[in-house]
Amino acid sequence: MKLKIDSDLNLNKYIRSVEKNFPGVISTEIKTTSIYANRLIVKSTPVKTGNLRSKWVRKSRGLSAKISNSTKYAKFLETGTGLFGPKKRKIKPKKGKYLFIPKVKGNTLIGGSLVREVSGVRKIGMISTNIKKITRHLTKGLQKSIRKLWEHDIK
Repeated sequence: MKLKIDSDLNLNKYIRSVEKNFPGVISTEIKTTSIYANRLIVKSTPVKTGNLRSKWVRKSRGLSAKISNSTKYAKFLETGTGLFGPKKRKIKPKKGKYLFIPKVKGNTLIGGSLVREVSGVRKIGMISTNIKKITRHLTKGLQKSIRKLWEHDIK
């Protein structure tokens, strides 16, 4: 599961020009926004064991930032599964008649149940629900920084 905040292709030339003439201005805003985005995403992440929430990692370098989660189930909580996912249908076994739903206590398997189908998991959208806020934060930060540059140039 990854979120990339990259400079838009249309603005790429302008951004590189600003970054070249005023080193660190835009890359600082991208880094600041990635910190803000990571905080929002972590807060939006549900906690059962804390594993999913603790696995969010943020990296920023130059004009790019990446937030990722190494858990195998992060993408399923982001998009939903079964009836609540992209295919909008129940989950059924590919082979055989039943799905085995394990019951685990700690790290020990203590049983389970056989079912013919399951409804799936509702979409949580840790990233997608925060995209507008993240975009707004980056836009306002860039506007503020560029305004300061213009004011500095005029004086």
